[in-house]
Amino acid sequence: MRSYPVFDKKNNLAAVTSIIVDITDTKDRQNKELTQHSEIKFAFSKREIQVLTLISKGYTNPDISQDLGISINTVKSHIVNIFNKLGVNDRTQASIIALKSNLI
Repeated sequence: MRSYPVFDKKNNLAAVTSIIVDITDTKDRQNKELTQHSEIKFAFSKREIQVLTLISKGYTNPDISQDLGISINTVKSHIVNIFNKLGVNDRTQASIIALKSNLI
């Protein structure tokens, strides 16, 4: 992280201006990510949403299998599809995106 001087050479306040720019850039990036994720909503099947909901509640694959009445291999297949559609590598990332974008 770059440190900014509190005042510039002309004795103008510089740090606040830099911080505002950083906050704005961060907020713009978050809004862009949220928009991208909200468009994903329609790419999921009903069953994938059910699996994603259970993942976010901390269910294991056997728990999901038993709860939905499907095989563990089918659960794994749904999870692979979910991860691919969200562009994530683990359950935590999938849950965070799903919650932030109101998928579940």
